[in-house]
Amino acid sequence: MNAAGCLSLRRQITVFGHLLAVLNLVSPSYSNSITITAIASNASHEIPVVKENGTDYLILPDLLQYLDIEWEWDYLHGIIHIHHRDHMVRVAEGVAGGLVDGNLVDFSASNIQRDNQFFVPVDFIPEILMSVGEGNFAWESDGYRILDLSGEVSGIAPGIHEQLVVVIDPGHGGEDNGMWLASGIWEKQVTFHLADRLASILRTRLGVSVEMTRSGDETVSIEQRKVVANASKADLFIGIHLGSDQDLAGNGFNIYVSGTAVTPDDPGSRLFYWEETPASVQAESLQHARGIGNALAETAPGTKWSIKQLNLKILKGLAIPGCIIELNEKMTFYGDLDLSRGAGLRRTSEALFDAIKISLIAKRSDE
Repeated sequence: MNAAGCLSLRRQITVFGHLLAVLNLVSPSYSNSITITAIASNASHEIPVVKENGTDYLILPDLLQYLDIEWEWDYLHGIIHIHHRDHMVRVAEGVAGGLVDGNLVDFSASNIQRDNQFFVPVDFIPEILMSVGEGNFAWESDGYRILDLSGEVSGIAPGIHEQLVVVIDPGHGGEDNGMWLASGIWEKQVTFHLADRLASILRTRLGVSVEMTRSGDETVSIEQRKVVANASKADLFIGIHLGSDQDLAGNGFNIYVSGTAVTPDDPGSRLFYWEETPASVQAESLQHARGIGNALAETAPGTKWSIKQLNLKILKGLAIPGCIIELNEKMTFYGDLDLSRGAGLRRTSEALFDAIKISLIAKRSDE
């Protein structure tokens, strides 16, 4: 082989090596985690760290959602656009760095997009997050800890929020993918991201205790979910699901309780007794369903919705007040946004938070 041929082969090997480095997340090794602590409420959240070719990576969407940072994911082109305060950030797969207000910031390794996840080196935190956070975040590199200095605990009288417990059940998970959404991802992914984001802002803004029935993409049986819910003795159980426009008959969302069909115009409808569930729990569930539904509808004027009865196994024998919220995958809150990604996902979780907050406050005010 001549010199030119050797050089060409060497270049091909180099390019192939780079491709392997970018795509080599076949079996991620979760070697560590980053702890995010909200100073206002002392609530903490763990972001898993993946060890890849000697570099620590984190899942960028998880970090942004928890910190309430607006973002859009252009999955087709492998780019995440981040908008925070007056700053514009862009990170792209295969690039060892990101753009902050048009200026290149270097990372120690390349960003990776794979299997509906986007990974960035932990360098993202000190190099980009700290610069755009404008003093709202602090980074302790020795302990892999982010301090969120921006949160406030408000909205409920002092002392009351500390007594509240909410259980959130992200629909599906693991082997159960749920529905394939028009946006090109599985329902289980959106329900978890919505639930995780909702849990974080309930903790940081209201200071309530929140339990999740699943902590990731794992298979959890209905019985296991009910065990978590009943053992918590929570004030409220919320299940989150998505449906197609056809499934919901054009409604923006439906809220399900166990019993006879109830609509917003029919507040006097009688509920059937739940299996092994006290009558007081039935009444509280309907009260929360109405409060949450009315509050959600106010964020999207003109939205059709209803409270419906379905013989759902998850509601049978539930010992705490609870309901299932099924959102139309085309549903929009605060503008025409895809609820399954970026700003649409964040704003949908905000709408759910506002609705649940109003319902919890109303319930406590009646006590």
